[in-house]
Amino acid sequence: MPHTEYLDALIDQDLHAERAPLFELLEAQAKHPDVRDYPDLDSVFFEFQLQLAEKGDFEAVRRLYRILKSDYPHIFPKEVGSFAETLIADHLRRAEYAAAERHFREWVETKYDYDGILVVLGQLVDHRRMEPVLWFIEREFDNIVNGPYLQGAEAILTQYKTQHEVGRVFRGELPLVKLPQQLEKYGINPLLLNAVTRLHEGEGF
Repeated sequence: MPHTEYLDALIDQDLHAERAPLFELLEAQAKHPDVRDYPDLDSVFFEFQLQLAEKGDFEAVRRLYRILKSDYPHIFPKEVGSFAETLIADHLRRAEYAAAERHFREWVETKYDYDGILVVLGQLVDHRRMEPVLWFIEREFDNIVNGPYLQGAEAILTQYKTQHEVGRVFRGELPLVKLPQQLEKYGINPLLLNAVTRLHEGEGF
């Protein structure tokens, strides 16, 4: 069967059951024009990884990601996000934090969507992986503030940054007098600063 006919026939198929021949095609025929230039190739990758993930076959998802990145660079920026969301969540579940952070940084540096990135930032915060979160905030905060991308994102990032810096104060890592300076770019609520000051000095509310 010609490659295009095979790819056309994948619609509504169980791609997990079809994974062996599909992997073989994507790996062995990556340079064949019928595969490389297939009009819906991005959809094939998207649906394939989705069905693999639904079956819990994350090793296969990682294999597919490697193929996408190495052999199909022309569609990698479009599809990197869907793979990143899947793989980051899996790595976090496994406490494989270095791998999760590596995928996150690669996603941000390639091309990310704001809806997906906020979901993953929340997952990183839940797992107390603040280093990549703070890296993202430092890198992208101005772009978000000055862009029309997603309402509410500025407030969410400010909340993460504020919680982190206030935590540093109470852990003795940041002098209280330097807190306004750390949050100057993000804005600091005077009521919050007053409450933090009183708590830090043992006064309570």
